[in-house]
This record gives sequence, C-alpha cells and structure tokens, in this order.
Amino acid sequence: MRLFSGKQSMEDTRQYLRNLIVLARADGAIHPREVAVLERVSAEIGASPQELQSVRNELGEPQLEWAGLPRLSTRIRNLEDMVEVALADQQLSENERLFLIRAALEIGLSQEQANGVLREVAERVARRHGART
Repeated sequence: MRLFSGKQSMEDTRQYLRNLIVLARADGAIHPREVAVLERVSAEIGASPQELQSVRNELGEPQLEWAGLPRLSTRIRNLEDMVEVALADQQLSENERLFLIRAALEIGLSQEQANGVLREVAERVARRHGART
C-alpha cells in the first residue's frame, strides 16, 4: 500500500525518501543500520527497492535541505522516520541534529513538540532493539 495517492504520488514518495537519505548522509556516511531503516521505511510507504536506489543515485552530494510534503501528517511521519534514521547508528551528529531541527521548524512544531517526537521515536527504537536481544 502506497503512502501517497493521486497524480503527485510518485514525486511525493521520492521526496519522502530524499529527506531520509539527505539525513542519513548528513554525518558523511550511511551506516548499515541506517540502510536497514531506509529499506524498511521504503517498503512501509510502498516504494520499491528500485525507487529507493534511484533516489539514492540521483542525489549525488545533497544539500542539507528538508523539502516539505503535502500533508501535515505525512510531514510528521517523515520527521519520525528521519529521527529513526539518525538514531540507527547510535550517534546523533551535529549535522543530523541541525537538519532535524530545521525540518521540525519548517513543519511548524514547537520545541516541546519536536522534543516529544524525538523522545517517542527514541523509545520506539529502544523497544525494537530490546526485542532483538
């Protein structure tokens, strides 16, 4: 099931993935755990592995710019997924932190709301990792 529907579906899906990939590259490298999150999220939003690879290939050296998505709920979900990507390697770099702050501000979240998103995702990631051990 695709996250997006309608005429803009493909471009919105690609933009969602671009935001995740830009965040993953913010610290200079994509960690294997970040790749795993990218692949899982890609499947969850209905993007094929080929779409994910295509977006990765087209980005080259992306600027740390977050691009908006049409619906508030989708923007917040994208932010949550970006936080999960950032935490996947268990290190939050300064560039990742700044990118997440910029995205949260552009979405229109308050500092308190942004902190809440970070806390909720961190707890979810911790539970997921705890379930594997």
